[in-house]
Amino acid sequence: MTVSSRRDEQNFERIRRDRQYQAEVEKSCPETVSCIDILTVATRDATVLLGGPYWRVPYGRKDSKTSNETDAYTVPISREKLIDLLELFQSKGLNIVDLRKCRCGGDEYVDIDATTPTTFDSVDLDATTPTTFDSQFYANLEREMGLLSTDQRLYSDSRT
Repeated sequence: MTVSSRRDEQNFERIRRDRQYQAEVEKSCPETVSCIDILTVATRDATVLLGGPYWRVPYGRKDSKTSNETDAYTVPISREKLIDLLELFQSKGLNIVDLRKCRCGGDEYVDIDATTPTTFDSVDLDATTPTTFDSQFYANLEREMGLLSTDQRLYSDSRT
């Protein structure tokens, strides 16, 4: 099995598990918790596990209860111009506030599945202090050293 096919198999397994989790959440909170809610909680909990801050997550964004391949191609890429990002967000009923910051707020704890891989392909978004949870990412943006051009554009543009 090639590295690529193993990675695809792992991704499909993650999607299958994610759908199982989503179905369980939907049973407990029908028509309330969306894919983005689950992603936000997972991000928050991973941040806390890495020593970062805890924040409440408001539920009910209702972005979608399913995912599909076609939608995956509408996700912005790192080379997008700011105007294109704004238009994309507006086409989905979102505004500049949605684009520039995460609306945070929930006190639920989501346990991490023991079968989740402990190693991932990754890139450090903070070249200065990549293993420390700190504000250096933003300091790098101030010095125009953002790794992703979309991050730098969002930080540098006065509208965002």
